[in-house]
Amino acid sequence: MTKRRITAAVVAGVLTVIALVVLIAYVGGADRRALRTLQPESVLVVVQPVAKGTAADALGNAVQVKQIPHSAKAQGAVSAVSELGKRVSAVDLVPGEQVLSSRFVDQANLQSAQVPAGMQEVTVLLTSQRVYGGRPTPGDKVGIFLTDNQAKTTKLGLNGVLVTRVQGGAQLQASTPAAGSASAAQSSSASEVNIMITVALNTHDAERLVWAAENGKVWMSLQNKATDTAGSSVVNPDNFAR
Repeated sequence: MTKRRITAAVVAGVLTVIALVVLIAYVGGADRRALRTLQPESVLVVVQPVAKGTAADALGNAVQVKQIPHSAKAQGAVSAVSELGKRVSAVDLVPGEQVLSSRFVDQANLQSAQVPAGMQEVTVLLTSQRVYGGRPTPGDKVGIFLTDNQAKTTKLGLNGVLVTRVQGGAQLQASTPAAGSASAAQSSSASEVNIMITVALNTHDAERLVWAAENGKVWMSLQNKATDTAGSSVVNPDNFAR
């Protein structure tokens, strides 16, 4: 009887191990099948912190190529270090962040975002959609739209504002959603991430930006020398559709 029990226990253990192996293989296969249905693409992802000013050819093991769904790929994301040429990182890069071409600049332009004399730096935390798709780079000139929630008004309140520092950016999705699931349906657009963006302002404009960030909403637009701001006006519920 004892021998039978030992044999039965051994057989049960073997069957358990086999079942576990089959389950792991099935789950792994399901992940791969789900990824194939989401049009996988290769993207370079930060796996170790990268300091501002790091040369692209010195990234080394700080970045890795990963497969992600096409819908999760950020605009401007690269799949190889060679796409960055001889440029250097304009901002600090954090693990999990997709490597964006816009985050790298020529060495000569790295110092282009110094704070002008008499100005002060103010930082606001915004989602990527509020910062022209999450592609800001130090040295950019931006327009800042200020919304007053209580008065229900929006105005392009600040123009030609210098961006001096950017932290955060496009992140790699934490996991691949199963095909047909609600998460997969929502993955048609890249996940929103927070960006800390610092700008240089005079005292009065700094006060206005902080007030809007605390009591309303803030959006930013990328501007250039040819940007026409002449048609700006206060928008409210009575005139927004005109």
